[in-house]
Amino acid sequence: MTTTPEGNKQRLQAAFKELAEGRGGPFVDLMAEDFSWVMPGRGTWSGVWRGKQVVREELFAPLFARFAGTYRNTYCYVCEFGDDGMLHELTEYMDNEHAAQVLGPP
Repeated sequence: MTTTPEGNKQRLQAAFKELAEGRGGPFVDLMAEDFSWVMPGRGTWSGVWRGKQVVREELFAPLFARFAGTYRNTYCYVCEFGDDGMLHELTEYMDNEHAAQVLGPP
């Protein structure tokens, strides 16, 4: 797959739009098998989840099962795509304390 930074950006924006509507499939489809989700810091939500399946089972599934309402936070995502056009790492910066208060622990 030939990719460009602009193409990656467009695909990621479309996937996040779907995710905001409760449809996680397009976002999961972007994730490489060796995908990592990183939340730096020392709070409850800080950690590293390595592997697409681990992210789905240990981060996404419990979160989506527990919380179905509107959740507002401020985010900065740093996304790393490989030459294969797949998302290999996402580092998420957010208000960790707010997440813990609203969502509880991961």
